[in-house]
Amino acid sequence: MNVQIEAVRGGRRQQISIFDIVVGEVICLKIGDQVPADGLFLDGHSLQVDESSMTGESDHVEINQAQNPFLFSGTKVADGDARMLGILP
Repeated sequence: MNVQIEAVRGGRRQQISIFDIVVGEVICLKIGDQVPADGLFLDGHSLQVDESSMTGESDHVEINQAQNPFLFSGTKVADGDARMLGILP
């Protein structure tokens, strides 16, 4: 399935296919988005993700720069918004 996500390219936000993500891509996430690649949290507001597809745990996980900056492909944004740096497409 060709899912479109928002990425920063050339200093502007653009819609791109998840198949076009490259290492080092800055990806914008919002509620309801599936995290399209493994990555690192850059900045954002109140980001929580649902990792139940990966861990089986139903509690949402808070993502922040200080304590838990890692985002994993296939998890889903449950709350907040963020920009992440894609490290593995």
